[in-house]
Amino acid sequence: RRPRRAVEEPPTTMEMMQGPMDALFTTRLLSVAEEQSLGRVAQELLAIEAAREAVLDDWSAALEERSKPTARRKRVGGRKGVRVHDPVVVEQKLAYSRTEAFGQAWTERANCSSAAELEARVAAGRAARQALVAANMRLVYALAKRHEGHGVGFSDLV
Repeated sequence: RRPRRAVEEPPTTMEMMQGPMDALFTTRLLSVAEEQSLGRVAQELLAIEAAREAVLDDWSAALEERSKPTARRKRVGGRKGVRVHDPVVVEQKLAYSRTEAFGQAWTERANCSSAAELEARVAAGRAARQALVAANMRLVYALAKRHEGHGVGFSDLV
C-alpha cells in the first residue's frame, strides 16, 4: 500500500485575493479636499465623454438623413424606436471617431481650445477616477470583511 497524500484544501477567497488586497493598503487615504477636487475632475471627464457621444450621435443622425437608415429598429418592451446596435453603424462610428473632423467637433463640443487640451483633460479625468476608485476600495474591503460569513461569499460582497 502507498501512503495517502495529504489533500490540500483549496485556498479561501481571502487567500486568493491577498495580492490585490495588498495593493489596497499602499493607497493612502484622501483628505476631504482631495476627494472633492478629484471628484470635480472626474465629473469633468463625464461631461467630456457625453460631448463625445453627442458628436457621434449628431454624425449618425446626419448619416441616416443622407442615406437609407442603416440602424434597424424594433419594438422592445412595448416602446417604439428602440435602437438595436447594428454592427455596420458601430463600425461606421468607430471609423468616424478616428477622423480629424471628429476630433475637431469633439474639441469644440467639450469647450476645449485645442486637441492637446482635450487630451490633457481626458487623461486628468481618467487619473482622477482611478485615484478615487483605488482610495475607495479600502472602504469596500473593510465593509466586505465585516459582513463575510453571513451566507454571501467575500468576492460577491466586494
